[in-house]
Amino acid sequence: RTRVEMVDMSQRYLEAYLEGVWAAQEHRYEASVAAFDRMDRMIDELESHGYIAAEDARWRARAMRGKPLAEHFPAELGFVTNWKLLGPFDNSDRNGHLRRDPFEPVTSLDASVPLADGTQAQWWSYESPGGFLNLERAFADKKGDWLLSYGYAAISYNAPQAMGAQLLMPGLNADRPDRYAIDVNLRAGDNIIVVKLSHTQLATDTFPWGLYLRVASAD
Repeated sequence: RTRVEMVDMSQRYLEAYLEGVWAAQEHRYEASVAAFDRMDRMIDELESHGYIAAEDARWRARAMRGKPLAEHFPAELGFVTNWKLLGPFDNSDRNGHLRRDPFEPVTSLDASVPLADGTQAQWWSYESPGGFLNLERAFADKKGDWLLSYGYAAISYNAPQAMGAQLLMPGLNADRPDRYAIDVNLRAGDNIIVVKLSHTQLATDTFPWGLYLRVASAD
């Protein structure tokens, strides 16, 4: 009886997850969120019976719901899709994130920038199809003969007033949205937000090189 009960709960957990994914693919936002909420409640129920390692399950569930929602509902959730990009640049030494380029800190997304070899580079516009900025795709026709790259992704964010905010982003080698919250102070009006992204290992389908970003109130 205990085994059947555990299998039944696990099946309902799986069904809730799949319903959330299918509803997202069909662009039914409220139905997708409701299904993922039901998946979360099933984790609580499984935990209450001692059938699941809840902390690990909740960590995985945040990625399981976050990625399809970000892909299909970026506007509803506030994910950035319109970018200014700079690069890519050679990162064969895997130290792009450790060194400072001549134009850092960035003060304009319109002006060309000087590079260490004396040449100039220009920011260019790119729109990601969903909430994930896949830099392998964005930089595909701009990369040189190197394997590893680094580059910059930026936005201009208009704040209605001076305010504390959080930049919600993924972490190293993990494309889960909102894994980290970085506290920032925004001034009233336009704020340039720049992320330097260093590609240090060959990409995989599991961890493509890229970025999720949304700006949230510190409250």
